[in-house]
Amino acid sequence: MDKLDIIRNGFAGEKLRWEDFPDIGLYMDQVLLILSRNGGAFSGQEKLTPAMVNNYIKDGHIPRANGKKYSREHLAYLTVFTHLKHVLSVSDAGKLTGEILSEDDIEEGFDSFAAELKSAEEALILRLEEDSNEDTVMTALRLALAAYVAKAACEELISDNMEKE
Repeated sequence: MDKLDIIRNGFAGEKLRWEDFPDIGLYMDQVLLILSRNGGAFSGQEKLTPAMVNNYIKDGHIPRANGKKYSREHLAYLTVFTHLKHVLSVSDAGKLTGEILSEDDIEEGFDSFAAELKSAEEALILRLEEDSNEDTVMTALRLALAAYVAKAACEELISDNMEKE
């Protein structure tokens, strides 16, 4: 399997849509099952646990459940947050998630997030197709450096935005 196949297969199933989230109250085990099906791009990523969800709620990154039931809004928050926490600190991931999913229109915010994720995936695949003859080590280095630069810029933007508020 070449590097492009690895990337394409890694993103298989990353079709996040608000309307696919159930519009009924869900218990924690149901939430974890749904998120395990669309929560991360690659299988090696950390699995979400009930303790993690409870900590995110306790720290104010995710809204509290309604009793023991979670809504589609919780699924949206957890989806965005768990994607972002792979590249940002938990604190920054929480801040950015809160900004993306404003209470005014969580559905619109989630759809924007999903569209941006898809766009990033497509841009990466196009870039890798252009560099398909390049050595795998150099491709990995280029991706790591791009991630480093993007992460640093993102942290500055979050920091600058939070200082202004």
